[in-house]
Amino acid sequence: MILFVLVFNSCRSPFVNLPTYNNVHIDPYGAMITIRYKDNVNKSHTSVGELISVENDSIYVLTKEKSSYNNKYQESYKIITVNQKKASSYKVVFAHSEPNGVFLASGLLTLAHGFFILTSIPINVVIGALVMGEEKYLYSFTHRQVSVDDLFKFCRFPSGIPPNIDLKNLRLRPVKK
Repeated sequence: MILFVLVFNSCRSPFVNLPTYNNVHIDPYGAMITIRYKDNVNKSHTSVGELISVENDSIYVLTKEKSSYNNKYQESYKIITVNQKKASSYKVVFAHSEPNGVFLASGLLTLAHGFFILTSIPINVVIGALVMGEEKYLYSFTHRQVSVDDLFKFCRFPSGIPPNIDLKNLRLRPVKK
């Protein structure tokens, strides 16, 4: 049971609604971005949202904010415009890994180890969890790996925001249930 929990928890992405790597080319949404930046008065902020566009000297990120109305939380969205020069770091996640059955199969094969099972199961779990834990970061890049000039590849609108789009009507990708 512990093996099962480790396998499936290690495959989780911080953004559960991202497409799999094989479906990125047909996904109409942008990548998710966590960006740290300073505002006009040099106060640091961190925002998480969808990368909408990178134009001229600005990065556009669609974020979700919760507002309280009559003790009920309503979701609303807003576009954050970050000056490229004020962005200190970011991480872009554009796809999530699919669960890998090889680790589960190798865990089941340790049952054939007989007397040595007491040694082989902990080793297999630790090494397998480390390998699967690294796999969830396979489809992400940081500011050290991708320059701001190349962020357009991960945007919803890689060629810039079309003139007929009302940014107030944009919504984040629906969450898979």
